[in-house]
Amino acid sequence: MWKNSKRLEIGLRQQSIGLALRYQKAEKNFQIALRAHQTGNINRAVKYYSKAIKINPENPKYLNNMGVAYRALGQSIASIACYYRSLSLAPSNSDVLTNLGNALREIGDLEKAKLFHEKSVLMDSENADAIYNLGLTLRDLGWPKEALGLFDRSRELDPRNSEYEWDRALTLLLLGNLKEGFTEYECRWRLERNKVRRSDKPLWDGSRLEGKTILIHQEQGFGDTIQFSRYIEKVGKAGGVVVVEVASPLLDLMSGVKGVDLVVDRNEVFTDFDYHIPMLSLPNVFGTELRTIPKNMPYIFAPKEKKYDLAKLSKNLFNIGFAWAGSPTHQNDKDRSCGILPFISILELSGISLYSLQTGAAAKELSRHNLNNLVIDLGSDLKNFADTALIVQELDLIITVDTALAHLAGAMCKPVWVLLPYAPDWRWMLERNDSPWYQSMCLFRQPAPSDWNGAFCSIRNALREKVKQHIEF
Repeated sequence: MWKNSKRLEIGLRQQSIGLALRYQKAEKNFQIALRAHQTGNINRAVKYYSKAIKINPENPKYLNNMGVAYRALGQSIASIACYYRSLSLAPSNSDVLTNLGNALREIGDLEKAKLFHEKSVLMDSENADAIYNLGLTLRDLGWPKEALGLFDRSRELDPRNSEYEWDRALTLLLLGNLKEGFTEYECRWRLERNKVRRSDKPLWDGSRLEGKTILIHQEQGFGDTIQFSRYIEKVGKAGGVVVVEVASPLLDLMSGVKGVDLVVDRNEVFTDFDYHIPMLSLPNVFGTELRTIPKNMPYIFAPKEKKYDLAKLSKNLFNIGFAWAGSPTHQNDKDRSCGILPFISILELSGISLYSLQTGAAAKELSRHNLNNLVIDLGSDLKNFADTALIVQELDLIITVDTALAHLAGAMCKPVWVLLPYAPDWRWMLERNDSPWYQSMCLFRQPAPSDWNGAFCSIRNALREKVKQHIEF
C-alpha cells in the first residue's frame, strides 16, 4: 500500500515537473515573439506566438497577443478569432475586450464593436484607452456629441496622450465647431506619425509680412491641399511674397491660384523664405468659423494656355466624369472607396455618357470587368491635376467618392456629387447634403454603414431629374 502511494507521489511530481517545463518552454517562445513584435517583425512574432499557443493553448495572454499580431498583418478574421478565444478564458479582461471591439470596428461591425467596448469600460471605468475606443465607435455610429464627452474623459485620465486630443479636434470639426476644432487641430504635430518640418525660420502667426517671404507647404493629401489653398489669397493680402511648396502633380495647378507668387516642388530644397506655415494651419491662423470660410469661388482654374481635345466628349449627351477610389494609402480608404461596380447601375439611365477619371491601380477595374466599351477612359490621359482640371471644366457633372477630384471640381465651382461613407471625414460634417466649403457640391451619404446601394439609389433618382432638366434646356 505504502509503495503504491509512493509511486503515485513520484508520478505526480514528475508530471508536475513535466508540465512546468512545458509552460517554461511556452513562455520562452512567447518572449521571443514579444521581442519580435515590439521591433516590428510581425511574421516572426506570429511564428513564435503560434509555438507558445501550441504548447499552452489555455493562456489568454498568448491568444490576445496573437490577435494583435494578426490585426497588424491585416488578417481581421484570424485576429477576431484569437480575441474571442482569449475572452473565453478571461472574460473580464478589459484590454482584450477593447482589442476585440477595435477589430470589429475595423471590419464595419459597429454595433457589436460598441457592445464589447461598453463591456470593457464596465470592467475598468478608469481605463482611458477603453473609454477612447468606445468614443471612436460612437462617432462612427453617428453619435459625435457622446463621443466628445468620452474623449474629454480619456484626456482627464491620461492628459499626455495626444491621440485623444487629436480625435477630439476631429470631432469638433465634424460637428461644425471650426474655431475650436482648428485650434485643437494643431495637436497633430504631437503625434508620432506626423513629421514636423524642421526650420530655423519662425512659423507665421497671421501678422503683417511687410515684404517678407512666406513659404506655405503641403503637409497632407492632394485634396487637403486643394481645399485649403483657398486661404492663399488671404495670405497674399498680408503684404508679403507668397511661395507655395507642393508635390509635383499639383505644380501647374497651384501656379494659377490667386495670391501665389512662386510654386516650388517639395522634393527640392527651398530655403529663401522668412516665415513658413503648414497649409492646414491656415484656417486656425484666420480664426475660421462656418460663416467665415472663404467663398472666393472659383479659386482653382484650368491652365489657359492648354486646351483639351473635345473630340472624346459627346456633343448631345449629358457628360459625367466619375471616380470610384481614392488613395489606397489613406487610413479610411476601405470605407470611402466603393469600387466601380456600384457605378454600373447609372448605365440604366438614358441620355448620359460616362467618362472614367480614375487614376492609379484602381483604374484597372475598367478592363478587369470588360467595361471599356460602355465607359470612356479619360483617366489614362491624366498626368497631373492641371490635366484633370482641363477635362473637368468641359464635363456637365462629376460624381466621385471622397477624393481629390471632389475638391478639384468644387474649387473650380463645377457641379460635383460626392458619395460619402456612413462615418464621413470631418470636413463633410453630418446630416446635410451641401458643403459649406464648396457651393457647387452635393453630398450623397450612405444611409447605414457600408450601404453604398442606398447612396446610389439617391444618386440615380437625382440624376434622372438632372438629365431631364438638361434635355429640356
